[in-house]
Amino acid sequence: MDASLIITGAMTLLKPLLEKAGEKAAETIGEKLAEKTVEKSFWEKVKGLFIIEGDEKTVEDIEIKSVANSQDIAIIESKITKEVKTNPQFAAELWSTLNISKTNELYAEQLLISLQKDKEKLAELVQDRRDAVVGLQEQYELEIRRLLRRMQKDEQQFLNLLNTNK
Repeated sequence: MDASLIITGAMTLLKPLLEKAGEKAAETIGEKLAEKTVEKSFWEKVKGLFIIEGDEKTVEDIEIKSVANSQDIAIIESKITKEVKTNPQFAAELWSTLNISKTNELYAEQLLISLQKDKEKLAELVQDRRDAVVGLQEQYELEIRRLLRRMQKDEQQFLNLLNTNK
């Protein structure tokens, strides 16, 4: 499995956990994980990266929040990216933690490739919108909204795929 796809899968799985407060706004990330087995084992593996490097405080601070901020998410993504790109064994373990069946693995890869390409396209569109004259900005905003909806759909399909393997 390509390292960038593993990173995309990791962040797709963790995104709802880190960005949204869930049913109860006061729940911490740790409490949200209580009944989610795939997410819990995945989070434990990610959390282990911080513990190995003696950075438990950082991950514990993130874990006790009900919603992680963009800086927290960037810290987690950076840690995952560094480890996945330098440690193929960890990358394989992280992917296997997702518990995707062999029959669904190709579909999962296609969803992640689509998400990756759309993320790159989104960055281009945002930059193009900034550089566009006032009259064209609205067109770019429409394209951005369409792209975000497609990304959201792909993310949900990926998460549904993981939930069917429980």
